[in-house]
Amino acid sequence: EADCTPGILTADPALGALEDHGGPTLTRAPATDGPAAAAGSDCAATDQRGTARATACTLGAHELDD
Repeated sequence: EADCTPGILTADPALGALEDHGGPTLTRAPATDGPAAAAGSDCAATDQRGTARATACTLGAHELDD
């Protein structure tokens, strides 16, 4: 299978099981060493659960827990 756009990064997102971590819906917790960790920028101030996001935020609905 070929990518439709050159230079696309494909990786295992290293997410946990869909569980209740707080917030309005179930979320998948990211692995601390996964590709989503600290990969975001200019994110909302809080994640879906109301947890504050770091400056280099985690991609997705669930910020890494300290």
